[in-house]
Amino acid sequence: VLEPTHPVAVLRCHGRNAESWKGPHQKPYERFNWRYSEEELQDLAQATLTLAEKAETVFVIFNNNYGTQGVEAALGLKGLLGLGPPPWAKKLL
Repeated sequence: VLEPTHPVAVLRCHGRNAESWKGPHQKPYERFNWRYSEEELQDLAQATLTLAEKAETVFVIFNNNYGTQGVEAALGLKGLLGLGPPPWAKKLL
């Protein structure tokens, strides 16, 4: 539901690894093991823009923190939103 109840909205992205969430013996890193596809990031970009129309501030948090997947997703989303990478990213890439 994309209906903020506060001027600050938070979109938490934990990945979409449904199979690993169902298992009783999954380790946390297995649950968050997800690499967002371009289509999924486009959906999240649209959700972010929808929230931005209704809230003063929107934070997007990627918690699919297996390896570098969260950082990759965040940079991909920033690119789709036209925000570009942060200045320090050039040193990393």
